[in-house]
Amino acid sequence: MSLICLIGTPEMPNRLSRLVGAAAIALCAVAVPAQAKEPLPISEYGKLPDVERSAISPSGDRIAVLTTMQGKRVILAIEDQTKALTAIAVGDTKVRGLRWISEDRLLLTSSQTEDLGYGFTTDKAEVFVAQVLPLSASVEGGTVFGNSPKYPDIIIGNYGIRQIDGKHYGFFGGIELVRRTGGRRSGYQLDHARPYLFKVDLQTFEI
Repeated sequence: MSLICLIGTPEMPNRLSRLVGAAAIALCAVAVPAQAKEPLPISEYGKLPDVERSAISPSGDRIAVLTTMQGKRVILAIEDQTKALTAIAVGDTKVRGLRWISEDRLLLTSSQTEDLGYGFTTDKAEVFVAQVLPLSASVEGGTVFGNSPKYPDIIIGNYGIRQIDGKHYGFFGGIELVRRTGGRRSGYQLDHARPYLFKVDLQTFEI
């Protein structure tokens, strides 16, 4: 690369000459380019991150991390920073949230793209699902809104977890279907897509 250095002439007024001269010095002060580094291999750009998400239990004694182990994505629960409690495979699930409910359960929020079919204003939508993951055999897991045909097992907003009288409840936006009887279209059907706010028992999944 070449630069044309501007030099003041005797015809220029003194002040203008000084300004042009200063600009010329700045333009001509070209830094020596740094030595180019070797480019990263293509495999590095597609490599999964070591840790994608993490969460600390209410007591602070346990940590859950969404990590990659031997090329596989897992949720790893750790106690006292060294003791591995369990590893839950998640595959290529689109994880959107990870938090503790209590010391022995996790709440995993994920999403997937669904085809909506006829009657909607768009062809596809990203739907969110909340699942309770148990960390011991004595605790049951399940899906929020997954126990009744009256509610599709999708959430429209997560509004927190509260412990009330020793039990944990989650507050989620969801859709309530209406039941139609008689005819060929009997059963639970969508009346509208306006969400309601529900209080969900995260032990029994009752609403």
